[in-house]
Order: sequence, then structure tokens, then C-alpha cells
Amino acid sequence: MLASIFKHSTKVIRMYAQDLSGNMVLKEPECMENLVNFLDNRGKLKIVSTNPKGSFYNKLKSLKKEGYDIEVKRASEKYQASQKQLHEKFNYFTVADNRMFRAELDPNSHTAICSFNRPDESNVLVKAFELDYNSCIKLI
Repeated sequence: MLASIFKHSTKVIRMYAQDLSGNMVLKEPECMENLVNFLDNRGKLKIVSTNPKGSFYNKLKSLKKEGYDIEVKRASEKYQASQKQLHEKFNYFTVADNRMFRAELDPNSHTAICSFNRPDESNVLVKAFELDYNSCIKLI
């Protein structure tokens, strides 16, 4: 699903993630290729992570050095509390271009719900992502 979201996004991808190990993004070459293509086309990637470390995090640092528009922040306690209050059914999510989303129901199995054309739900997730965003610690 993330590969498709990266492929069909044109403006902004926001991700609230547990970690940046790359288990989902790096194990599928198409996923990383689509992300780089998105960034090549002047897309912006914003990530908040509760545990920002791992091979995907290292790849993002490298891409940022190449000049891509990437922000990675460590989730503050305030941000995490806000997220838990806003959505109890899922843990982490990705929302793109205010119309596509993937919301993870189980962080261990990566079971998720997603849609490519639900602007109302996507806008709720954008607002959730941006709430208390400035309280997070900028890493990249």
C-alpha cells in the first residue's frame, strides 16, 4: 500500500510512525523507488516517529543531504497523547495529498485500512498529524 501511496502522491506525504527501521519501505524496492520519484517531483515528506532510528531513518538523512524536502521529528509526549485521544482504533498512519491514507490497526502485523479517494477522512488525519506537531523535536 505504501508503494502505491508514494506513486500517486504529488504534494505532501505525512507519516506518523512507530519506528523508521524500514521493514515496510525498504524491503520492497518499488516502495523506495516511488518515494524517491515523489521527492524528485518536488514532493514534501513529513514524518513524526516515536522511535526514529533504523535503516529507513539513515536513508532519509542521506536523501535530505541530497536536497530533498524531508522533515523527520521525534514525537513529543504531548504529541503522542494527542494522537491517542484522536484515534483509538489505530496506532500509526500515513496520509497523502489530503485524499489518500493508510491507518495501521496492528503495529505488529501491519494490518491496516486504506483508501485512495477519501478526502474527508484524510483531512481529519492531516489535522491530527499537525496537532502539536511543533511540540516534536526536529531531527532532520
